[in-house]
Amino acid sequence: MSLAKITDHAIQALARMPYQTKGRENMEFLISTLCGPMQDLEDAAYDVLLGYLIDNSVGAQLTTLGGLVKQPRNGVTDDDLYRRYVRAKAAVLNSSGTYPDIIAVCLLVLGDSDVTITLQNSTAATVLVDLGSVTGVTAAVADILIGYLRKTVVATVRLLLTYSLGPDDESLQVGTVANISVSGPAVKPIGTTTFQMVSTFGLYPSGSILIDPGLASQEVCTYTSIDATNIYGISPTTAAHAWLSEILQYDEDTGMGDTADALVGGGYASVLE
Repeated sequence: MSLAKITDHAIQALARMPYQTKGRENMEFLISTLCGPMQDLEDAAYDVLLGYLIDNSVGAQLTTLGGLVKQPRNGVTDDDLYRRYVRAKAAVLNSSGTYPDIIAVCLLVLGDSDVTITLQNSTAATVLVDLGSVTGVTAAVADILIGYLRKTVVATVRLLLTYSLGPDDESLQVGTVANISVSGPAVKPIGTTTFQMVSTFGLYPSGSILIDPGLASQEVCTYTSIDATNIYGISPTTAAHAWLSEILQYDEDTGMGDTADALVGGGYASVLE
């Protein structure tokens, strides 16, 4: 409704009011009549404005904002996730290629403010970004992140992204070494369920052990408990083991090769370029 029509309606309303009510009340009525629709228009305008702020926008509105920074949805239906990517793309466009810029982009894409990001100059014109242990980051998210980071630095800078899918304290860890004690029979027969040890220091309270690593008698057994010098509840051994046989703490999925077997390596460390 135009201002002229609002004014006309207000004048007609005043004309219909009894004479004795005219005066200050008339002015208040006129002002409220004129300004009421204007307030509605202002509220509507603010709704439109605020709806296109990235924190508030959803659906098609958020997609429109993504288009402004040339960040298509690419199949992302989760608005919260897509909002992170739009923010990250905006950070990339404003980047000067500095370390703070790289860290900001990492945090926006990952959506995790607790992750520890380490940056270093690896070689000439090469920057290494290490996320350390980030168990919540899948290979797919890492692929997305490296795409953003490539655009964050200048074209002549080589950028490497590394991360691990397990605890940092297990990285490149071969295992705690223990040895069977020189006591009792010189050879522990097949079917043994308890080992007397020189020491069990460093072994987990329960778990799995690798016996005689690298030898023909190598095997993995589970166990239920330990004390200072004994391992108890061992799944019956399938090979004989001699005095001072070496025992390693066995952890699944902590190798460095192409299999998920700690004996030969596993899909543990990743480097993206």
